[in-house]
Amino acid sequence: MLLELSIKNYALIPSLQLKFSSGFIVFTGETGAGKSIIIGALSLLLGERASAGHIRKGKKSAVIQGIFSIPETRELLQFLEKIDIEIDEGTLIIRRSISKSGRSRAFVNGVMVTLNVLQTIGGFLVDLHGQHAHQSLFRIDEHLNILDRFAGIDIRSASAFYQKFIRNARQLKDRKRRQREIQEKLELSQFQLSEIELIDPQPGELDAAEAELKLLENSEKLLAFAHQAGRVIKEDDASLIDRLNLLIRECEPLTEADGRLSAILERLTAAWIDLDDLDNELNRYASNVEYEPARIQVIRKRLDDLNLLCRKYGNSLDDVLKKRDLLRAQLEEIESGDYELGLLEKNLERMQHQLSDIFNKLSLKRRVAAKKLDQEVEQQLADLGMENTRFKTDVRQKLDKKGAVQLNGSTYRAMEKGIDLAEFRIAPNVGEDPKPLAKIASGGELSRVMLSIKTVLSDVDAVPTLIFDEADAGIGGSIAEKLGQKMRSLGQKHQVICITHLPIIATMGDEHFVIHKEEHEGRTVTHAVALNERERKREIARMLGGNETSPIIQTHARELLRKNRSPKRQLKLL
Repeated sequence: MLLELSIKNYALIPSLQLKFSSGFIVFTGETGAGKSIIIGALSLLLGERASAGHIRKGKKSAVIQGIFSIPETRELLQFLEKIDIEIDEGTLIIRRSISKSGRSRAFVNGVMVTLNVLQTIGGFLVDLHGQHAHQSLFRIDEHLNILDRFAGIDIRSASAFYQKFIRNARQLKDRKRRQREIQEKLELSQFQLSEIELIDPQPGELDAAEAELKLLENSEKLLAFAHQAGRVIKEDDASLIDRLNLLIRECEPLTEADGRLSAILERLTAAWIDLDDLDNELNRYASNVEYEPARIQVIRKRLDDLNLLCRKYGNSLDDVLKKRDLLRAQLEEIESGDYELGLLEKNLERMQHQLSDIFNKLSLKRRVAAKKLDQEVEQQLADLGMENTRFKTDVRQKLDKKGAVQLNGSTYRAMEKGIDLAEFRIAPNVGEDPKPLAKIASGGELSRVMLSIKTVLSDVDAVPTLIFDEADAGIGGSIAEKLGQKMRSLGQKHQVICITHLPIIATMGDEHFVIHKEEHEGRTVTHAVALNERERKREIARMLGGNETSPIIQTHARELLRKNRSPKRQLKLL
């Protein structure tokens, strides 16, 4: 609810600070005293567009601030969390400043916000009746929420199931698209895979084939070298082995003459052994070198095939093998995808039946509740002298051939809150068709309609503060008394602020403020003050008309206050 309202340099108000309690609060004052200025300031605080004309003459800026206790509304708390506004001790401080350029800035708990955000937050906090801008009942998207609260419907589980259905539908759609894309490439993929599998490349095969081809292409030279080396070492007449044998035979007898030759003899013998081993190694090497012209052609053909794959499917044989594995996976996905696609379709079909059942039951509850709501609102309107007024909660569904919900053989569009759209309509006069609430021209008539709806919804309406501007226009007598009683009753569950011209309504308030205008230093100034009992009696006497100091008027005012004093006000006086 609204705890405090501060206004500075706005219109005729240089400075004003008001504190409010819960219950039914009335504002009174003479015509032209500035009651509309208070409403205008509140409207700006709730997101109405500002202009430099709102600033008090001679001042550079105007500032309006309101302190609100936060209602336990899940949607509001989620919205504040979403825009990173922290809650300070259960209160929101909203401040709006307007500069001479006409620009304005808005802050919520010190965080600058846009006008749209301010309007959204304001809609959670206050319903201002008499000006269309801030009434939640003029927002058609809010009508379904109000109907659900009246019907006692908790939409959360149904909404969660709908979101799950949407996720599964998107998953199925994505899977179909992916399957379609793969199918379109199926023929090409099959050709590419068969081409690769026909050649059947193996890891490391390209390097091995190139090495083998190099060996085969040089086999004649390699054999020639091995044979030539063998002849030089052992087979020629003047081979290295024969010459070493000669040296060894000549050296052996000389070692007796000079012992130092023994070491040389050992080295000559070792060299002979190495040459003999080398000759054997060359023989073995030559026996393993094969000259196969036919094999060369086979290897060259294999290399051509492998290099062709590399050119078509990658820069290396590893790339080719990766491509082969990818193609195999794609083809396997097509085979398994058809099966999985069938499972997804069956699951979604099952969920669609469940969704239809949930939303159909939800829609039935709403239609039943709508009739009850209409009857109760019309009864309230009759109490306020509008017995010929018809109230209609229009619950309808939108046909959609591609919709997810089946009802009575028709297909309807599904939304997060069901298949229903709701709108409150009214026909103030006999013979008229019900029209949207926003098209009701009379401000007083409109306020009484709103009061009737709010009275019916008092237990479920989430907006904590209701402001009625001139709800008593054009009424009097017993109707005015009933109007005041309804607002006082509504004040037991909401904070109700009413600007009234009727003393009968003013006497029912738990709190009473008077707005008056005076001249100060050549300037007109508007003030608002809370009244004590004596001041209140004087104000009621003024509102009754005639001479307010007349004993008869004074007595009438005192009797009205005594008769209509609220229980809350009575406690304050004890």
